[in-house]
Amino acid sequence: MAVQPYGRCSVCSLELHQCHAWQSSAMSFALIVLILAPLFLHETWAVKIAVAGSLLLLVAQGMTNHKKTDDLIFGQHELAQARENLEGQVAARTETLRETDVALARANLELAELARRRERMVLEVSHDLRTPLTSVKGAAENLLDGIAGRLEEPQREYVEIVRDHAGRLIDAIGKLLDAARQPEPTVDLVLSTVDVGALARDVVRSLQPIAEERGVDLAVDADATIETRADREKVRKVMGNLVGNALKFTDRGGTVRILVSRSEGQVRVTVRDTGVGIDERDLAQVFDRFHRGRTEDRPGSGLGLAITRDLVRLHGGDVVATSQRGRGSTFSAVWPWSPEAQGKACVTAAPARSARLLVVDDDAAIRKIVRDRFKALGHEVAVAADGDEALGWLAANEADVVLLDLQMPKADGFEVLASLARRGDAPAVIVVTAHGSIEAAVRAVKAGATDFVTKPFDAAQLEHVVDEVLDRLGLKRRVSSLEQELSTRHSLVLGTSRAMAEAHETAMRAAASDATILLRGESGTGKEVVARAIHAASKRKAGPFMAVNCAALGADLLESELFGHEKGAFTGAVRGKPGRVELAAGGTLFLDEIGELAPALQAKLLRVLQEREFERVGGTRSILR
Repeated sequence: MAVQPYGRCSVCSLELHQCHAWQSSAMSFALIVLILAPLFLHETWAVKIAVAGSLLLLVAQGMTNHKKTDDLIFGQHELAQARENLEGQVAARTETLRETDVALARANLELAELARRRERMVLEVSHDLRTPLTSVKGAAENLLDGIAGRLEEPQREYVEIVRDHAGRLIDAIGKLLDAARQPEPTVDLVLSTVDVGALARDVVRSLQPIAEERGVDLAVDADATIETRADREKVRKVMGNLVGNALKFTDRGGTVRILVSRSEGQVRVTVRDTGVGIDERDLAQVFDRFHRGRTEDRPGSGLGLAITRDLVRLHGGDVVATSQRGRGSTFSAVWPWSPEAQGKACVTAAPARSARLLVVDDDAAIRKIVRDRFKALGHEVAVAADGDEALGWLAANEADVVLLDLQMPKADGFEVLASLARRGDAPAVIVVTAHGSIEAAVRAVKAGATDFVTKPFDAAQLEHVVDEVLDRLGLKRRVSSLEQELSTRHSLVLGTSRAMAEAHETAMRAAASDATILLRGESGTGKEVVARAIHAASKRKAGPFMAVNCAALGADLLESELFGHEKGAFTGAVRGKPGRVELAAGGTLFLDEIGELAPALQAKLLRVLQEREFERVGGTRSILR
């Protein structure tokens, strides 16, 4: 028990006049005094009885005070105990919360590290898969385009299957990569113009081997061309799910038909089969997730039709099913048709000029595919397997365009870009990489890349990018040629006689200085031509060339034209306007027929020539030239 300061109870820590224990002790002392007092008094019995009654009251009050004191002390002890328990619980809970916070922070760090590892793993896996798949797709495109010779129709069909499925695998890898980068993936439609009939025939061609294995007759019936605005891959998945489901439930000797039609502003894809049909009790739940019905002998997840309906509903449509047990089923996917959809043919044309290309990639298949394609288009193509080999080739040869991979052994793509940036005649660089992140693209462009293409790429896409870069290079060279021709044209028109040669030499010396030049000669002798030649040969050639005919304007108008005017300087001057002297800053001012200037204007012009300053008409502020 703690020691209390003077004036407070050592038990309850209250002041003494508030403490029941102290009051009870004082009352007990007074009671003892009153009990002993009558022994010393010789009063009558009445007085003794009165004193005895008072004593009884005092005893009762004392007992009551003792009871209250005991209760108070007991309550204080319980309160102190409860406070100690509560403080212990608070401390324990605080420690628990602290440990929980530490564990949560550790878990967040571990999750972040796992996310980084996941993204890094997906990047590595996608790179390892994208590169060979790009090679497969590119090789198929080269075969289809006849680069390796003409294909027979059966061969073309198989190559188309390889190309299309390689493209689908590449798209799936891209989605996997996007899912690794996005914590909350969403399902969006990538709309384009889709020929539904052609897509249905493509789906049938890809599933034909399964149909033949099961002994089912699979065919498609579609109008010539039915185009709509839709997500091609999602529509392909809808058709593939419906046809695959029909093949699974159709026995040998049965038939599966895809009917594609358009009516009343809608596109309809119907899949009919002569299979076992769907029990009436299952038909209402056939689109429910994980519902497999009474078909335990035919395995499945029960998700295909649910996903199919969701994909069609994303397009604003729906899927309906009808069936009769033992007589087959019919599934119809219907969604709105876009009448404005227009098909666009993609034509790859031969280049208008031949260029020298360097393909830098550590994958031999990519190098061969790109080299063969651009050689077939008439370009001269060299290849390099890594950055060191590319830099060595460029040190001894010239290239118009470099197709550069980023991730390579030895010197990578960024090292090549840094090395080329130090050269004054570096070729245009198109980065072609499977690491197609925004950060990599920004870094590559800052390092000097002209364009950025991600793997996998379509052959037409890569050709288009190369053609654009070559067009820009051609335009740049044409502009440089015109600038050089323009800089020498004025010298050519001066002539080759001795007198003109002397005039040309004098003009070129004058062009090298900032001195004011006076050209004298009769009208028509070419004073302005000489003035323009001087301007083109001077360090001011990037500035404007201002020519003013002093004889063509009146004195007042000429003053405003030369020196400009402020707002309100004369009637009609609703705003300030700079003059030709001011506008010619950094360039050349040519004053033709200067002898026709009025004396007042000649004095003002003299100040410009001597002091290099003037004021606008109506102005008071000097403008330095």
